[in-house]
Amino acid sequence: MSAISYDKLQEAYRKVTGRGLNFNNITESLQVALKEKKTLDTKKFAKLPLEEAAAYLEAHRLPKKEVIKMLEKELADFENQYDMPSDVFMEKWRKFELDEEYEFFIWESSYKKYLQLNRKNSEVKNYACESYAAISQGKKTI
Repeated sequence: MSAISYDKLQEAYRKVTGRGLNFNNITESLQVALKEKKTLDTKKFAKLPLEEAAAYLEAHRLPKKEVIKMLEKELADFENQYDMPSDVFMEKWRKFELDEEYEFFIWESSYKKYLQLNRKNSEVKNYACESYAAISQGKKTI
C-alpha cells in the first residue's frame, strides 16, 4: 500500500461523507502519515474515527478482502494476547466485566469495523445502542 496525499484523502472524505475535510481537524496519526508520506499501521488505522477510516480506505481503494485480512490479523493478535475470541471479549466488555484498558478500546474498534465490513450491521447497531445506554446511565465512560 502506498502513501496518499491530503488532496486524495479530502476527495475521498467528500465522496464518503458529502462534506469537506479540514486538515487540522483530522486525527493526529493521520496528519503525521500524510505529512511524512507514510501509511498507517493497523493499530493506528483502528483508532481512526469511522468517517476518517472510510475515507482512508476509499483514498487507497483497498480491496475489501485486504482490509478484512488486516483486521483479522489484528483481532487474532488480541485474541492470542488475551486468550479469548473477539466475540467473547465483546460480550464481557458489554457487561463491564473487563477493566477499561487502552488496548480494549482498540480491540473494540477493530472488531466493530470487522463486523461492519462483513455486513453484520445488526450486531454493530445493537452494540452501539447498548453502549449509548450504558454511557447515558453513567456505567461506562468514553
